[in-house]
Amino acid sequence: MRTCFQHGLGAKQFANALRVQQLQQYDELHLQYLYFIKNSHSLHSFLGHCVQLFLPFENHSPNGFAGFVPSAQWLRDLYNAYIEDHAKKFNQHTAMLSADILAIDHSFKAPKQITKINGEQAFIGLLTGTNERGEIRLCNLVAMKAHSQFEMALRNMSNLLTTYGHSQPALMYTDNMSDQGFLKQVFPSLQEGVSPIEKHSQLESLEVPSNVVISHPLQSTVQINNAMRSIIQLLPDYDSSFGADKDLVIGLDTEYNVEVSSHRYVTGQGQTAIIQIACGNNIFILQIGAMIASGCLPIMLKQVLSNPCIIKVGRNVGADLQYLESAVSASPKTFVGTVDLGKMTKECLVSKDAWIGLADLCALMLGKCLNKNVPECISDLWENDTLSEAQICYAALDAYASLCIYQKLLMISVPSPLPLDTSPAPSTPILLYSSDKSCLIAQGCVSHHYGADEPFNGINVTKMQCVIEVSDVLVPGAKLPIYGSKKLLSSFGTPLFHMVCLKSHLRLAPPPSPSLSQDLPSHNGPSSSPSSFPSSIPTDDLEDAPGTDSNSLEKSVASMLDDLESTASSSLSLSGCSIDEQSQELGDEIIKKVASMPWDTTHQSWVKKDAFHIFHQFYLPAAHGCRVDFVRAFWDSLFLPDQGDKSRIESWGAKQQPLVTYEYLLCTKPKWVLDRCKRVIPPPEQLYPLVAKVFNIYGSLKDAKSGAPLFNKAAWGVAQQVLELIRKGFLSDPLDIALYKLLFYERKTGLPIYRCLQGTNFTEGGVGTFNSTGLPWQSHYDIRLINCLHEILLTLEADGLISNIPEGIIPKGWINGNFYVPSTEVFGILPIPEALHEKSGMVQYNESIHRSQTHCHTGSSEPPWEQIVRSWNASANQDSMLSYKLIEHLRLYYNGTWKSIANVKQTYAETTAA
Repeated sequence: MRTCFQHGLGAKQFANALRVQQLQQYDELHLQYLYFIKNSHSLHSFLGHCVQLFLPFENHSPNGFAGFVPSAQWLRDLYNAYIEDHAKKFNQHTAMLSADILAIDHSFKAPKQITKINGEQAFIGLLTGTNERGEIRLCNLVAMKAHSQFEMALRNMSNLLTTYGHSQPALMYTDNMSDQGFLKQVFPSLQEGVSPIEKHSQLESLEVPSNVVISHPLQSTVQINNAMRSIIQLLPDYDSSFGADKDLVIGLDTEYNVEVSSHRYVTGQGQTAIIQIACGNNIFILQIGAMIASGCLPIMLKQVLSNPCIIKVGRNVGADLQYLESAVSASPKTFVGTVDLGKMTKECLVSKDAWIGLADLCALMLGKCLNKNVPECISDLWENDTLSEAQICYAALDAYASLCIYQKLLMISVPSPLPLDTSPAPSTPILLYSSDKSCLIAQGCVSHHYGADEPFNGINVTKMQCVIEVSDVLVPGAKLPIYGSKKLLSSFGTPLFHMVCLKSHLRLAPPPSPSLSQDLPSHNGPSSSPSSFPSSIPTDDLEDAPGTDSNSLEKSVASMLDDLESTASSSLSLSGCSIDEQSQELGDEIIKKVASMPWDTTHQSWVKKDAFHIFHQFYLPAAHGCRVDFVRAFWDSLFLPDQGDKSRIESWGAKQQPLVTYEYLLCTKPKWVLDRCKRVIPPPEQLYPLVAKVFNIYGSLKDAKSGAPLFNKAAWGVAQQVLELIRKGFLSDPLDIALYKLLFYERKTGLPIYRCLQGTNFTEGGVGTFNSTGLPWQSHYDIRLINCLHEILLTLEADGLISNIPEGIIPKGWINGNFYVPSTEVFGILPIPEALHEKSGMVQYNESIHRSQTHCHTGSSEPPWEQIVRSWNASANQDSMLSYKLIEHLRLYYNGTWKSIANVKQTYAETTAA
């Protein structure tokens, strides 16, 4: 039965097979009986005996066949009992495998088919890890996506690798690069000889000075009130002259748990867990997660946040306070007195982009590197009762950096409006802004043609207007409402030119500030062209695009890779293809933007992005004429053939009749070539220009029929993420780790046959024993039996009863788990972390109580999830028939089944009303 199950025959099919065999055996006996009667007919006639009929299949009398076939469910229970009895042997064997190269992947499809309770899946995902031989080293069902859920499994594996004499992982592949910080914490070997890839890593790291005191995390209302009272006491006494120059400035930032979708996309934030405030020589860390959950804040903290004389500076600090207002049900604009550092830098002409990040601001204004390449940046541990030192340091640095950047920005003069009652002198430097005054569009000076109430080019210049000389146009497409109708700035020609504009659109250009001693240093890369293209797409990682439909008009690039072998080569000529100018412009901006980022070839990461997953990111028009050619070009730019293997194939092809070339074989038999030719992903500085060129050539090509470009805005966004991964070295092969293993030399061609270790393909399935033994598996699958046989043979050999163990009895390379300490590693279902037990209101685990964690089957409303789950679990603690719930289960059920049912009800209601 176990052999049948392992080869894809299920319990129902096995039960049917047993029944067929039983019925066949019954009929064989029946036939023999009838032949016997026929052959002994004369004897029976002579004796006058009456022939007894053969009894039915199900007859249970002493002479009956007593046919019985166990049901499929009975067979399942039997098999489950067998697996549970032998689970320790299986776990021991798996735990003793090596993991020099580890590939991990989360599957969110398999759990939907495994275990369901009342029609709802019981597990969120399946975490699988395979080693360098394609053996499953890790396999766990998880109840939630948080790192804390599967951290125990990874740490146990790390400990047992050392216990059993294996080395720690030297290289790890993942489909989600945002996990790299977490993986480096669990496996310190992944940090050996590697410097973190940080955007401004060439700068000195920002640190909190020794004279600045970082408080221990404050949790109680009394502690927080006392700290906030000390801030309020720093305010000067109020008088009629109290103004902005006497305001108290504090740096403020917040931290929260990050929510991740089933596709590993960052989908949103949890409730505010931490507020960090930098004031003078003190930094206060306030743990307010529990208070936010109850809908209240300490009174003194509210006074600090609502006092307009206490200026809160930070990046996007206004949104942080609005979120706090919503969380505690405060009126809008209750928490006031904020200064967004991004907007301030744009007003000071330090940055063109008001959405500039805090790390970029720190590098630009302070010349320091604010490290964001740490697990705390995207973490689900901020609501823990006890914060780690790394969390405290991370939070303190954000608040301290905000305060320092603000103080630096105060030293820079801000462009001031032109006075309306006086005329500015000619040659006065000015800045021209757009109609909404949000964007700088040109710069120059007051024209010498300007004179109050004097016409210019037939225009009567009023006191509200000014004649300027434009020396530099920054936004040629800007429109100016000055000549009766809106006129494009580019229509005035190339600078220098004179024009009339409203004084309200002008600002006096500030003199160069000596306080900003350094700008962002230049970097060397494939291109040094700067770009101000705003990035609105996270580049840490890539995930399958959510919501994609296999029946849509767009098709995944990955889904086309299997079709390339059967597709004839189409020597596409790009010379006659038309270009979509908008797509081309967008592509140029993206390529220039990524190329202008820091480029440090000394860094490399031992956590690598699975290059094969890159092809899953692009969803292209299924009918586009350039689609297949783009896939080939992209593949060839990413995976370069090993020159030695390529030369061997070319030499072999030259001897064939008729002659065959490498290119012909690659086009007609790609799998044949890939088995015999290693593929290398080159270093970033070599890979980037190759891939960027492919994107630049194909991205803007129009389809002859539809006229649509190959890359739309979403595809260019994916291209930007791919280029950033290349720039950071997350795709390139490591220099000193072999990713191909020679299996054997083919007898017919004399060419080597390789096995590739790149990526996470092994975790997707199809893992066999050939990779570990070099031969197809020729034995059974009973680990206990092999171990015992091995052990007794070694004992007999040691006692001199046998001379040696015959070859082939024990599988080659077998490791007997009976000779080692029992494994403590968990395979299968991972337990819920203890911290989550308390947070969700679950009682401590008791093996005598059987209660599962499943989805909520009730129509609950959108947040507060934590209150809902605690209320449900409180009832489950009293009623053993109820199952425990987690927040992930509630949210998944709400966004799926509940909303679908609600939509059906709403549709029926509207139809009835109509």
